Amino acid sequence: MNKKITCALFGHRKMPPWVARELDRTIDFLIGERGVRRFLVAGQGEFDRAAARSLARRMRENPSLDAAEVLAYLRNGLGTLPTVYPEGLERVPKGLCYPKRNEWMIRQADVVCVYSRVGGGAEKCAALADWLGREVIRIGESAPGKPCGAGAGPPP
Repeated sequence: MNKKITCALFGHRKMPPWVARELDRTIDFLIGERGVRRFLVAGQGEFDRAAARSLARRMRENPSLDAAEVLAYLRNGLGTLPTVYPEGLERVPKGLCYPKRNEWMIRQADVVCVYSRVGGGAEKCAALADWLGREVIRIGESAPGKPCGAGAGPPP
């Protein structure tokens, strides 16, 4: 049985409007060029809501895609995607649930897509993903398919 190529998406709570457009292009690239069929979304802020909406639309159009919001706490999700709660997370101290959930997502992923601001949680996810040998695509810093840092700033 073939393993589905998985992408974990992480982004800052606040984002400018151009990021949603770049996220859509990046998701198209991941599906079309990289063969990603499974997406994991954190479900915290504007970036995660944009990712969930984009993926829900694509799942309606393409039944081979799978996407889920990964919960840090047993609660209701955004309501856009099915939810997943990582096994064992209920035993993690409350203040560590987000980092542990993020680590779980990264360990499930082949590719990690990140929109971050300096020093934020998404940047820590990118660093961990890089350390674990995952491919990291940074929205706003590089064009899909190019190494991180190949471009800078918002798309034209």
